[in-house]
Amino acid sequence: MKKNYLLLILFILLLSPIQAADPATQLPQNAKLISQSGTQLDLFITLIDLDTNELVIVRYGLKRTMTFTPDYELKQVIRTGIKMNPMLQGFVQGQDSPPILTEEKEEEEDE
Repeated sequence: MKKNYLLLILFILLLSPIQAADPATQLPQNAKLISQSGTQLDLFITLIDLDTNELVIVRYGLKRTMTFTPDYELKQVIRTGIKMNPMLQGFVQGQDSPPILTEEKEEEEDE
């Protein structure tokens, strides 16, 4: 009987990552973009959550589709727990992927 309980607990623990929370629920609603970085399959965006001043890393990855056009979906939201001052942190321009938002675009949007 103990063996059955042990197998049941092991089975539950192994399946728990499958029922993980939707990453979209962890996305900050009010954020400041700090930087972006990319690989062939993923796009990483670093943000500061302006509600909690926490550093957040958002990962978008390619969807597995049969089409030839790349389509990205939200894969992971990493809340680091690192507190930052959004007034002191500027945008960091990376060299590995085309920018989605630059300082010039920010100025145009403010006008």
